[in-house]
Amino acid sequence: MKNIDIYIPLRIPKFAWLLFIVAVITALWSDLVMMEYNIGVSYLIFNFMFLAPIILLIKQNMIKNQYSKFLLFVILFLSFDTFYYNNNFVQYFLPLIIFFLMILVYTNSMKKAENFYELFLVDISIFSRILFVIPFLKNLFALDIDKTIYQRVGKGIFITIPIMFTFIILLGASDENFARFLSNIFSFNINIEEFISKTIKIPIFTLLFLALVISSFSAHSKKQSLAKISGLDIVVVGIVSGMVNLLFLTFILFQLPYLFGGEEFIKESSINYAQYARDGFFELSMVMTLSSLIMLYIFKRLYISTSQNIIKVLQIILAIEVVIIGFSSLNKMFVYQNIYGATGLRYYVEWFTYFLIILLIVYITFLIIKKNYKNFLNYTAVISMVALMIISSINIDKMIILNHQQKQQKDKSFKLNYNYLTLLSIDIADSIDYKIFDKSKLLQDYKYRRKNWIDTQKTLRDCSNIFDFHLGYCVKKGYLNK
Repeated sequence: MKNIDIYIPLRIPKFAWLLFIVAVITALWSDLVMMEYNIGVSYLIFNFMFLAPIILLIKQNMIKNQYSKFLLFVILFLSFDTFYYNNNFVQYFLPLIIFFLMILVYTNSMKKAENFYELFLVDISIFSRILFVIPFLKNLFALDIDKTIYQRVGKGIFITIPIMFTFIILLGASDENFARFLSNIFSFNINIEEFISKTIKIPIFTLLFLALVISSFSAHSKKQSLAKISGLDIVVVGIVSGMVNLLFLTFILFQLPYLFGGEEFIKESSINYAQYARDGFFELSMVMTLSSLIMLYIFKRLYISTSQNIIKVLQIILAIEVVIIGFSSLNKMFVYQNIYGATGLRYYVEWFTYFLIILLIVYITFLIIKKNYKNFLNYTAVISMVALMIISSINIDKMIILNHQQKQQKDKSFKLNYNYLTLLSIDIADSIDYKIFDKSKLLQDYKYRRKNWIDTQKTLRDCSNIFDFHLGYCVKKGYLNK
């Protein structure tokens, strides 16, 4: 191929053709197969095809950013979670996170990095290299190549068609499901609008995929870094930190009796127990989040300030106060769950609060031992990825059903919320206590509600179809039929 300003392996004909073929197959698969089915085998195959070029370069030890290997492991780990769990987070939000991480692993793979967090910096310069796909394709289909290649390709196709046709007939006759699959693929009931849509979408996806890979692999090896920043005015920061500290300290003094007084103190006070539990924990979680962002912004500039000791002390005090507020939020959450039972949102808010508390403890430690902002970002990035893997690997729907069952066993007056519980995923199938639930009523409600809900998405899952097969769903489905 002609020399162009792209990554050297992309100039090698074999690698270039392999990349082009992978792009076309991935585009075809995403539109003709994956989009027709639920998250399952077809989705796993799509992810592996999408990551094939970067996996090949990692295997050949040709990437510059060695942290990409860890991120690739995270992506594959999360992908398998989507193949085992059925809750809403894993099935509908996690694939979006995975796709974003796949983009990052490409865009930063050729950037030298001294810090792990640099893997998560968005490389805007990639847009300046998107048009590299044009010279790549021109060279790929250059007119000065050996013209006999077209004759050889045509001859190969001519020989292949009758052989493939024969095997398709034989294999279709041997397996009914495979025959149905072939029938769907080669059906001639063509919808003109759908046909036009696919003939447009598939080439566009192919070009976008090629543009992503080529522009990413053609990136300069210069490492990314944070933009240079100026120090903050110590008077301004001191006033802001001091006033926020005073406000939080006042709030904590009001919360201490409820935080350490326990359930009995709340009941004996004039405050309604249920109202105390219901009000505040989402607001307190928001307070923690905003406070953490403010402290992170200040910490980013601390190490270049000349008069920073007083600010560090104020920041440490503020972080301790936010941790206490976090425990106050958790206390409200525990009380609320004790009254009303657990839900997915309540668990996620609780876990997010734990996550912030861990980061704040790391933040306090780094301020005391005088570690800089970049080290904190490294730890934050690692903790975030580990937390994401842990949360995605938890059977949250099972935790919810067990929580409600245990509460009903301890307190017969506790009313089970059938409307909510029957909207949980099939992950609960092996955890249902039929001494508590009316099995016939539960199954009737479950199947009815899940059918209506799933029909608004794609189709009911077919475990006999390999592309629609989902390990967690198809294993748990058997429990409902017992």
